[in-house]
Formats: sequence, structure tokens, C-alpha cells
Amino acid sequence: LRIAKLIAGYRGQAPAARDALIDTVMRLQSMLTETPDIAEIEINPLALTKTDAIALDALLRETT
Repeated sequence: LRIAKLIAGYRGQAPAARDALIDTVMRLQSMLTETPDIAEIEINPLALTKTDAIALDALLRETT
């Protein structure tokens, strides 16, 4: 990933919650797989802290 350095703790910053990012991506994948009515999910931005991944804004589009 291009953001790997940022997640690892770039320029003296504490590392971000890599496990929380992976968990979020895996949960989104499961949700999309199990819910065929969802056509698209947009999360922008997804903030990573030391302990959490937080969707600050999200858009969900259903199939028509």
C-alpha cells in the first residue's frame, strides 16, 4: 500500500491501528458479499488512530 509508511508511524508519529484497518476492510467485504442490495460503499475519509478505524463520512448506494 502507498500509505504503509503512514500506518507504520511516519516522521515520529505513533503507528496507526493497522489491525483495525484490516478488520474494517474485511467487515465491508463481508457486508457486500452478504447483502446483494448494496451496489457501492464509499468511505472518505477513513481515519486511523492508535486504536481504531473511524469512517468520518460514508455513502451507501443500493442497487436499482
